[in-house]
Amino acid sequence: MRRQTSSSPTCTGASRGEACPTDDQRSLAAELVAAGADVIVGSHAHQLRGDGRLGPGYVAYGLGNYARYTEGATGVLTLTVRPPSEPSGRARVIDHAWAPARIGTDGLPRELADAGDFNTDRAALRRCAGF
Repeated sequence: MRRQTSSSPTCTGASRGEACPTDDQRSLAAELVAAGADVIVGSHAHQLRGDGRLGPGYVAYGLGNYARYTEGATGVLTLTVRPPSEPSGRARVIDHAWAPARIGTDGLPRELADAGDFNTDRAALRRCAGF
């Protein structure tokens, strides 16, 4: 029998348009990490939400849209995950990086030359998500 080296559930059902996860969403993320999830990705909010380490796991409550008919912040989140060092261990996110962009009037993303506002907004989203 082959053991899976990491667990990464994707959750939908976010409150659309809300910047911060609800208490129920935060509780669910904590339960999933406690049950062994290594990375949790939320969807459906149609906007970026906070991301960060939750105990031994990593949670991204919402990655937003990458192409859409409305303008707004977007980007690509890249996670580097180290596999477990022993069969009963857990995988662990050891690095994360955002490639920030903005969706333009044509609905397509453009990489940001200056990520200052993106990073400021992301810091606020991390705070309201409890990171």
